[in-house]
Amino acid sequence: MAFGWQCFMVRPFSTALENVVRTILNLMGLVLVIYQTLSDPVKIYKYAAKELMPILYACGAYLCNLSAVGVILQLDKNLVNPRIMTSKFGVIPVGMLVPTVVSMMVGVLGYWSFGTMEENILRVLPLDEVTALIILSVYVISVTFAYPIQCYPAIAVVIEVIKYHDAMVVPEAKMLNRIETFGRPLFVLLTFTICYFVPFQAPFVAFTGNLCTSMVSVVFPALMDICLKYPDQYGYMNFHLIKNLLLMALGLFNWIVGAFMCGYIIHVRILSRNSPNSQGFY
Repeated sequence: MAFGWQCFMVRPFSTALENVVRTILNLMGLVLVIYQTLSDPVKIYKYAAKELMPILYACGAYLCNLSAVGVILQLDKNLVNPRIMTSKFGVIPVGMLVPTVVSMMVGVLGYWSFGTMEENILRVLPLDEVTALIILSVYVISVTFAYPIQCYPAIAVVIEVIKYHDAMVVPEAKMLNRIETFGRPLFVLLTFTICYFVPFQAPFVAFTGNLCTSMVSVVFPALMDICLKYPDQYGYMNFHLIKNLLLMALGLFNWIVGAFMCGYIIHVRILSRNSPNSQGFY
C-alpha cells in the first residue's frame, strides 16, 4: 500500500535515475514493437482512405495522443531559463518533433504489418510469442511509474485557479499541498476507472481529440498568435494571419464535423455490441 501511494504521489521532477529507467523501458518497448512489426507482416495491399470519416477519426485519435503538450506548458513555469523551450534545439522543437515522427513511423509500420488495428498496436500483437509478452511487460512497468506524472498538469491548473481566484484571499501553502496530496491520486483513480469501464476506447479517444484537443492545441494557439501579432506583425503579405486563419478553420472543422462523426461511430459500436446477433464484438 505504501509503495502504491508513493507511486500516486510521485513528483513531476523525480530523480534522474527514475527518468533514465523510464526512458530505457520505453526505448526497449519501442525497439521490440518495431522488430515485431517487421518480423512477420501480413503482406496484404493497403489502400489510402478516401472517405472523410476514417480520416477525421484518425486525426482525432492523433490529436488526443499529442495532447501531452500540456505537460510541456506546465514545465515552462518551473524552468530557471524558459528560453530553452523555444531555442533551436530546445524542448519544444526536439521534444515534440521526435515523438511525432516516432508515432507516425510506428503507426505506419503497424498498419503495414497488422492491417487495421483495434485501439492500438499493443492489442494486436501475437500473444503466443515471447517477444510480444516482453513488450507488454515492459510497457506495463513503464506506465505504472509514469502515469501519475501525466496528472500533474490537471492538478496544477486546479491549484492555480484556487490560488488566484481571489486577490484578497491568498490560500496557505499547507492547504495547497493538501489539495495536491488528495487531488493527484483522485485524478489517477478517476481516469483509470473511466478507462476500465469503457467497453472500447479508440472511438472515445478520437472523439476527445476532435472535441477538445482541436480547440486547445489548434484553434486557441492560432487565435492567440493573431492577437499577439496585431496589427502590423503578420509578415510578408500577411503570411502569419493567413496561416493562423487556415489553422483555425481546420480546427473548427475537426471540432464540429469530426466530433459528430466520432459520436456516430460510438453510437454504432454501442448498438452493435448490444445486438443479439453480436458474437463478442467490442
